[in-house]
Amino acid sequence: MNDASDHELMARYANGDADAFECLYHRHKGRLYGFLRQRIFDPQAADDVYQEVWAKVIRARRQYEPDAPFASWLFQIARNACIDHMRHGERRVTLVTDTGDSIDNASGATTPHESASALDTKAAIDAAIASLPDEQREAFLLHQVAGLSLPDIARVTGAKRETVKSRLRYALSRLRAALPNPHQQDVGT
Repeated sequence: MNDASDHELMARYANGDADAFECLYHRHKGRLYGFLRQRIFDPQAADDVYQEVWAKVIRARRQYEPDAPFASWLFQIARNACIDHMRHGERRVTLVTDTGDSIDNASGATTPHESASALDTKAAIDAAIASLPDEQREAFLLHQVAGLSLPDIARVTGAKRETVKSRLRYALSRLRAALPNPHQQDVGT
């Protein structure tokens, strides 16, 4: 079943195949959760929206039309859920970062110094992404975290392809400026 396309899996799920949903869920859960955690900084709220998105997918399984990639449809639902959350909730200003073994394990760090360095790097990246204007952050996350193409991001956001391309370019430029370059050496030393 892992070789089946998302469209095939949704068709099977609409016809009652729960295993097809499990396959879709496992295929997209990481990117979806990553997208939501970067858009909604409160972990509990992100978890709630994550559950809400999957509940909407379940409820809409019979109405799904494969006129666009499944990921575009899924992230359109996620985007709308984020917008609803922001309208009804309080926007978070301070950045919440993960602390725990996930950084150590993901980075392959072997010493406390390497672990701290990995955590600092993740915090710097998270802060830089959080500081992007909303439209740039959204385009960046849909591209980098969700893995959507420019046309798919345009479809999800309702923006023109060139606008999305421009937002991505500006986001990358801002991120490069905000993050220290580890290969850059001090001049004059």
